[in-house]
Amino acid sequence: MSIGDSTLTQAQICNAIESTIGAAIATLVTQSYDELTEGINDTPLLQVYPNNGEPDNETAQFTFGRGLIVNRQAFAMDIYTRQRSQIAEDMKSITEMIPTIETVLEAQKEDPFGLGGIKAFTWRWEAVVFTYAGADYSGIRWTINVMLY
Repeated sequence: MSIGDSTLTQAQICNAIESTIGAAIATLVTQSYDELTEGINDTPLLQVYPNNGEPDNETAQFTFGRGLIVNRQAFAMDIYTRQRSQIAEDMKSITEMIPTIETVLEAQKEDPFGLGGIKAFTWRWEAVVFTYAGADYSGIRWTINVMLY
């Protein structure tokens, strides 16, 4: 992908998110897009992969010369906190993980995730019951929206 001055690939962004979160939270098993497994052996597990992308039509300026094209890309960051069993314990595992991840994300000020090509990013999370390889897991789906230009 070559957007403006940025030549970051989805692979680089996935790997950077995975390594940043994994380095900050030693208890996480981490998998980037090309390491995803068919089953889950250990939790908590972090998986990062590209989810969608589009030009930002509200801020994109197209000219015959050099214009600014802002590209938004969304990356899924799924965290499987534990295999689903007891609702109170499941929700506790989710609730304890949220502020930990938020702290890491809030610390990404300059060159987020160690990548100079990311000009801005936002995130959102939602509590999820994932079904993975026939088993249910409590967890959190984070959507990391990065802006490149």
